[in-house]
Amino acid sequence: MNFFKKLLKKLAKASLPIFNFDQNELKFQIDSNDMFSYPLENFDFKTRHDPYALDAYTIKNRDIFIEHIRLDTDSIWNGEPYGTFKSFFRSKIHAQSMDLIKEFIIDNYTFATYKIDDDFIVHLIYIYDFNKNTFIVDTKGELFFALVNELDHSYVYPYENEKKINIFFDISMSKENAFRSFFGHSMG
Repeated sequence: MNFFKKLLKKLAKASLPIFNFDQNELKFQIDSNDMFSYPLENFDFKTRHDPYALDAYTIKNRDIFIEHIRLDTDSIWNGEPYGTFKSFFRSKIHAQSMDLIKEFIIDNYTFATYKIDDDFIVHLIYIYDFNKNTFIVDTKGELFFALVNELDHSYVYPYENEKKINIFFDISMSKENAFRSFFGHSMG
């Protein structure tokens, strides 16, 4: 009987999307029963088009930038997605340095804090699923802290006194894929 309970829990967890944007809220899977909702205000949503992506979009406001890419089943990344995004992000903000302060993984989430040009910090959240990749840049740390705290109630945010800035990003790996080949057709 325990086997079937465990199997049903795994199926329930697999059926929930890990990340979703719906009705002006970012929704994150916390466990097989719970989703964490984070309201987003004053944002710009752009659908992105690429022949290798089934679904791609960017969302941005003063504090948060999100790029969500769901590849077609016969498409693959031409590198590790999170590393590719970090390099792309660094080049787009023209950073001389992007030093990792701390990085940790909880389930399908990777959380990282970077010091940019020895001046200010940004938080990156990477969410991965079967063929979906979501990259979040949080310049203020509010979403970062709220989401980590939902996943790990003992988390203490140590960056309250660090310098943070507003950056209104207008970048997209999906938009630039035709020129930069971040992802493409699988040869298999």
